[in-house]
Amino acid sequence: MLGARLRQVREALEISRGAVARRLYVSQKTVASWEIGTRTIPLDRVVALAQAYRTTVPTLIGAASALQVEPTPGRPLTLDMEALTSAPPIAAPLRAYALAIRRMRDDWGQVLTLRRTDIRPLTVIYETDAQHLWAAMQTWRVLRTPEVQA
Repeated sequence: MLGARLRQVREALEISRGAVARRLYVSQKTVASWEIGTRTIPLDRVVALAQAYRTTVPTLIGAASALQVEPTPGRPLTLDMEALTSAPPIAAPLRAYALAIRRMRDDWGQVLTLRRTDIRPLTVIYETDAQHLWAAMQTWRVLRTPEVQA
């Protein structure tokens, strides 16, 4: 899925695999294996690809178009920690950050509430805004949806 998206974006920009390989200091075979899906792409390479393609990581991986419901401004996000353990590799920084917050708060429950101040460092890590980061988390299925009061 991610590989197909990488190829789609590369071809839309009319960039050759060779040009991508030279830009990222990898072989054309490596780029092809990412696009085919036989090799997992490291997060730092996803960020480098987004920069090379002049886009954001969520847009590159297709998460920006997956936004279904807008977050309520100022309302905290609730992460499902169990879902986070099985999230795709691109979510690794989010997983590490969530674990660090849990250690700091000594909170080992099934969910973790991220406050507005917790989101800011993540937007820097993923080089995107809070809206796109939220969309990516929704795509990775790591957000616990708030229960609606009747």
